[in-house]
Amino acid sequence: KRAQFARNNLWVTAYDRTERFAAGEFPNQATGEHDGVHVWTQKDRNIVDEDLVVWYTFGMHHVVRLEDWPIMPRQNIGFLLEPHGFFDQNPTLDLPRVSATANHCSSDQGQTTH
Repeated sequence: KRAQFARNNLWVTAYDRTERFAAGEFPNQATGEHDGVHVWTQKDRNIVDEDLVVWYTFGMHHVVRLEDWPIMPRQNIGFLLEPHGFFDQNPTLDLPRVSATANHCSSDQGQTTH
């Protein structure tokens, strides 16, 4: 009951400075019924034009191999959020033209190189 946040991988809530931990403020002393991201999403607060908190939950399981003994190798896990349709066009298309002199740089000897 205390780990209701694990029911979904992704939760989104409106920002509230009192909502700091996905399992609630004191998960070891709580019943899991009155605090946590699963309770906060039931409030059905507006998230349009609001500061948001994205709660991402992941889990991994290490499949033990003989080669891992006595030290388990490092394993990476993560996620990436990428915008889709955020801009009308590539924002770098609206950059000012670069002059020919801006393409030159100075080396440590003071010589101009290309």
